[in-house]
Amino acid sequence: MNRPLPPALTQATVNNGYERINQTSIYKRIFVRSSQCRFATGAILQAKHVGLSFFLPPHKAFRFTTCRLFFSFWRAMRCYFNSFGIPNRRVLFTLHYGLFTGYMQFWWTTFGQLASFFPWLLLLLIDGTKYTTLRSIAFWWLASATMLSAHFYPPLFIQFAFVGIIFLIALRVRLFEFRYLCSFGLAALAALLTMYFYLRDPLLAMQTTIYPGQRISSGGGEPLRMTLSQFFPLLNIQDFRPSIRPNIPESGVIGSLFFLPLLVFLNYRHSLSKERVPIGTIAVFAVGLLAVYLWMFVDLPPWAGRVFLWTRVDPHRMYFASGMLTVGFSLVLFSKGVFRVNVTRGLILLLAYSGILFIYKVAGDGIAVREVLIELMFPATLLIPCLISERFRSLGLKVALVVVSAGYGFWAFGGYNPIQSSTTIFVRQPTGVTRVLDTLVETVDGQPILNIPDFPGATLNGWGYPATSHTLLTPPLAFWDKLFPEMSPDERNQLFNRYANLQVSSTIAEPTLVKADNVWVPVGAFSSVMENPRTLRWSDSPLPFTKVLGSIDSISCEGDALTLSGWAAWRGKDSRQSLVIVSDRLAVESEFRIRFRYDVANALGDPELARSGFIVQAKLAAPCGREQIPLCAISRHISGLAYRLDNSNATLCPN
Repeated sequence: MNRPLPPALTQATVNNGYERINQTSIYKRIFVRSSQCRFATGAILQAKHVGLSFFLPPHKAFRFTTCRLFFSFWRAMRCYFNSFGIPNRRVLFTLHYGLFTGYMQFWWTTFGQLASFFPWLLLLLIDGTKYTTLRSIAFWWLASATMLSAHFYPPLFIQFAFVGIIFLIALRVRLFEFRYLCSFGLAALAALLTMYFYLRDPLLAMQTTIYPGQRISSGGGEPLRMTLSQFFPLLNIQDFRPSIRPNIPESGVIGSLFFLPLLVFLNYRHSLSKERVPIGTIAVFAVGLLAVYLWMFVDLPPWAGRVFLWTRVDPHRMYFASGMLTVGFSLVLFSKGVFRVNVTRGLILLLAYSGILFIYKVAGDGIAVREVLIELMFPATLLIPCLISERFRSLGLKVALVVVSAGYGFWAFGGYNPIQSSTTIFVRQPTGVTRVLDTLVETVDGQPILNIPDFPGATLNGWGYPATSHTLLTPPLAFWDKLFPEMSPDERNQLFNRYANLQVSSTIAEPTLVKADNVWVPVGAFSSVMENPRTLRWSDSPLPFTKVLGSIDSISCEGDALTLSGWAAWRGKDSRQSLVIVSDRLAVESEFRIRFRYDVANALGDPELARSGFIVQAKLAAPCGREQIPLCAISRHISGLAYRLDNSNATLCPN
């Protein structure tokens, strides 16, 4: 799971019995989702999974909610596409816009759930001149549910508002009728007040934080390649591995194969001169897209985006707005435009698609040509309408476009969220890893604590452990003041006064700000779990050993820096345990660190072997040279026995 925050905190909410304070965390912070739970079940009966858990087991409630959001979104998008004049027989295929895009699939547990509310909100506003009072009440309820029942994320709500206004203007809704403005204005205000009533504690706590409370964003900084992926959806992804972003979700946009062919095959002269395509509608979408792209690509000062509240939205978070406006723009062209379908334009489309893929993926990323050819089969299929009778080409193109783009979306993104049981999310079964974690829980100052590196966010707390690694929605500043008194108040404030995914690390010596929402803290600041009492010795003569047990997994050397990693059959940790490296090379200095090896403990069925891993970093007296350095590693144990590690040089340590 690339972004474990929301499912992990949902697990923690259930583990804490939906109480307000997270008692299974060492930080004892407020549960934002606890407030959402009470709101969902008591005030407006929103059927969120934590609300349904009062009546169903959590895994069944979670399953029900996911399915409900999926089909609710599907139904809303159907009505939404109908508003553009697209008949129901084609709506089924155009639903891939919302469901099978990188943005929705990669962010389904966070932004995806929020985005599923958006079309319903928009539909209420589009038809708001009918039954205005009832619709405004429904708008209050749904807007409140949007902010409280999923992932509370103001940058996305700000985009909802901007995109919604653009759509209402483009579809010529009578926005400026007094009754319409008053009813929906009051409904929006009531939704904000409802949200504030339930979330006031964390909101007030976040207001004074460096991030996100005092964050002010300016325009620019987005690479062109990310926006091109709206038209070439797999441009930044290969086999669900990101090309330019740090993780898969950050690579997701609302992109479709549907967009580019419309621009290539559109008969601009007939569509625009005969006013088949409403110029005003297209102009509104174009202006909205231009504003979004300017904020994303141009180095604009903060004041330029303040009128839309974009100073609270990082440019790289604007892909919902750009994607939905592109969807609206494309639907107008698809439903109203006249198309000129011929082989020349089909070849232009295929050349454009293959050219972009070759430049970025083949030449830039080194992807094999054969892998790109599979993707090119989809746009190549759109050449078929160019070969049929001219009388049926336009209709053939529309049919082929919706079918091919839907098939492409399912092929490209359908495998990211496979259908699977939700039971394991909430009913934790013992595994080799959890059995190891159970043995690593320590008692520090009378409090149980699990202090191990390399588990991001709230993953461990979601499993029920009082872990130091956590996702802190509000900063426990007094906790950090006590833990790092040697830091100046300004340093602590800049580093810890923020919403953050706190990760314990064994590779740093002092707290480090990795990203605006990612703080690493040295594992030694909390406990001695990673302290290494074992000794390391270099020898130039062979040593006796009992048998081969353990392994040297890797040896690398650059210049005079040698790195050796592997594992030995050490149970627990003790000063009587040691590692002897036999080599004809002289080490000037060495560092010997413990490394957790859950795989070894699981494979051998012994949780005490969790600390069996090691990393040795040594500075040699002479450079390594081109050939691999011959060495042998012997591990010594409490029992006095010695074992040669596998992959050692047998000549240096003969039997």
